[in-house]
Amino acid sequence: MLWLLAGMAFGLGGAYAWAEGRRRAAARRVPGDRLQPIVTLRAVRGAGGELSDFVVSYANRPAERVARRQLTGLTLRELAGRRHAELLERGRRVLEDRAADAGTITLRRRAGGHRAIQWNLVPVAADEIAAAAVDTEGVGGIGRDLVLSSEAQFRSLVENSPDVVCVVGVDGRMRYVSANASAVLGQSPERMIGSVNIDYLHPEDIPAGAEAFFDVVQRGPGALVSCAVRLVGDDGTVRWTEITMANRTDDPLIDGLVFNIRDVTERRRDRDALEASEQRYRSIVETTAEMIAVADRELRIVFANRRMAEVTGVGADELIGHYVFGFLDPEAIDAVDRSARAVLRSGEPSPRHRAKMQRPDGSVRWLEGQGCAIPMPDGSTGLLLSVTDVSERVLAQAALEESERTYRTIVEGGTTGLVVTDGLRIGSVSPRLAARLGYDPIGLVGRPVLRLVAPADRAGIIARLRSSRAEGARAVDQRVLRLVSRTGELVWMLCSATSRLDAAAEVAGMAAVFVDITDQRRTEEARRDLAAQIALAGEVERRRLSEDLHDGPVQALSALALRLDTLALRPLDADVLERLDAAARLVRSTIVSLRSLMFELVPPDLDQAGLARAIRGAADVVLAETEVEVELHEDLTSEPDAAIQTVAYRIAQEALTNVRNHASADTVVIDLRDVDGGLRLEVRDDGLGAEPDRLLEERPGHLGLRSVRQRAQEVGGWCEVRSSPGSGTMVEAWLPLAVETPGRFPSVPLSD
Repeated sequence: MLWLLAGMAFGLGGAYAWAEGRRRAAARRVPGDRLQPIVTLRAVRGAGGELSDFVVSYANRPAERVARRQLTGLTLRELAGRRHAELLERGRRVLEDRAADAGTITLRRRAGGHRAIQWNLVPVAADEIAAAAVDTEGVGGIGRDLVLSSEAQFRSLVENSPDVVCVVGVDGRMRYVSANASAVLGQSPERMIGSVNIDYLHPEDIPAGAEAFFDVVQRGPGALVSCAVRLVGDDGTVRWTEITMANRTDDPLIDGLVFNIRDVTERRRDRDALEASEQRYRSIVETTAEMIAVADRELRIVFANRRMAEVTGVGADELIGHYVFGFLDPEAIDAVDRSARAVLRSGEPSPRHRAKMQRPDGSVRWLEGQGCAIPMPDGSTGLLLSVTDVSERVLAQAALEESERTYRTIVEGGTTGLVVTDGLRIGSVSPRLAARLGYDPIGLVGRPVLRLVAPADRAGIIARLRSSRAEGARAVDQRVLRLVSRTGELVWMLCSATSRLDAAAEVAGMAAVFVDITDQRRTEEARRDLAAQIALAGEVERRRLSEDLHDGPVQALSALALRLDTLALRPLDADVLERLDAAARLVRSTIVSLRSLMFELVPPDLDQAGLARAIRGAADVVLAETEVEVELHEDLTSEPDAAIQTVAYRIAQEALTNVRNHASADTVVIDLRDVDGGLRLEVRDDGLGAEPDRLLEERPGHLGLRSVRQRAQEVGGWCEVRSSPGSGTMVEAWLPLAVETPGRFPSVPLSD
């Protein structure tokens, strides 16, 4: 394109010269070396940055010929004399406004005298301006008259050209503008003639235009420079143009620069749109999750995006030229290759194929893709491949299939697999579980699941399903359930259940896995029953021992005390009376100790007044000789059975004994309430506290906290001791309201 523009510029210049042939004889009288004077001035600033003068940084030979002295290095003050201030201000405005200025000045020559020079000042750098001069006393005016006299003939050659032709002097002023400037550039030729060429440049393109202008001027006659700049029309319209500048200052008939201006706005707009479209396409192709590749008719890769390089583990540049299916598993290449060549022949898209590939690092990926025909730059048909990495999907599908096989194995052969659909109806049940309950698995499908659950456990199942629907949770819920067999037998099951979601991620029911723990439960219940019997036997033995103490030693000691009191009434020596009194006190003390022991063996109010009153009585007896304040809070809806009452009483009694012996407390709080279907007992004090291991030590004559904890576990509960030095002690226990024993329910038909 540049050589074409250059040819057009030289061609127009030659036509112009031919049309002016008749004037050449007269023009020869004009000296051929008469070029325009050009000077560049660099700003001189003071310490504060203020402009104080200009110094000549460059001057061509015509400028020094006009001044008749060497100009480089001279200041504006030395050249302008009294007009220094005026010219300094004009130069400052050119630098600050970045706009051209023109005028006539009188220069002082070295040899004396003055000469009037017309100057055009143009900014060329941050602190530098250029001055192009027209010698009004020289022969430059003659050359200009010659050009203007032949304007009609010149216009006849160029007025029909699609390009605008201008003749511009080296001072930057336009001498001729072709008539088509109005149609092409939206500028009036009459207004453009005599104006400075940069007046029509877009502000952002002034530096580039000025650089090209001074470049073609400084390079001298015959120089050719092109640039792309925006011109602003009279109506404000901005047009992109390509300007070719030809230096024809060696031709006296032109004595300036020939500008060939072409409007390339549409071409520039189309190019920008094409570049933007291509950039969008590349952004999409390079950032998509799909692997994109283009292959020629020989199925050799000519393009591969970044994603394909990432998945295959081969650089995008390394893929170019390779067989497009070379990275696939050999067993899949034949089918994929045939499909791709069919696309090249018919132009129809291929079906989607799935194949395995092995990366250079040995890892395996699964790919799925499709090919379609695409035109190539050479006119042939190529192959466009769109491929997706489906490795995670394939692995997930394989894991799902394996999980399904495992599930079926468990459901068909194990004690698992009850699926509850919406409405609490059975969806499926494992054969072994159905057989354990005495039912046909097919006959259970669609039946209410709650009919298989013991009445006491049905509320928990309903609450679990409702909470799952409200929260949308899929957490595993594990609990012990009692199922009812066809014969009414209770079957203990450990149930692990999770919510089952439908396609809309809504809770549709529950999936449950069951493990039969009936045998373990019965063994545990037998152990608890035995422990309860042992505890009951112990209580019976304590009651018998208490009665024996009351009927035997206590009565005998009471009689002895009376006799000692009777002897003390007789007249005896003082020494004997003192000994009788000491013996009587010892007997009474022994009686008190025996009665206290009798109380510890058998709580007197437990059977008649209930657990809370019995514990309150125990607190009064155990803490009788202390100043500890006792608070009792009771919130029981019903009394536990005798065995549980006894265990709870013993735990409270032992905790109170610990308060009396070790705590040095001011207050002890006893709390009794119903919690989680059982009895919760809490005894806490504000005493000194101690390490829990020390509190659990057993002492002679007492059960000890370790023993009562074991008894709580034997009846299906628990007991914990929490304490630390300086923070008091808390004994907390939970006990069932009754010792559970195996039971049966009446056999009922499993109907709706």
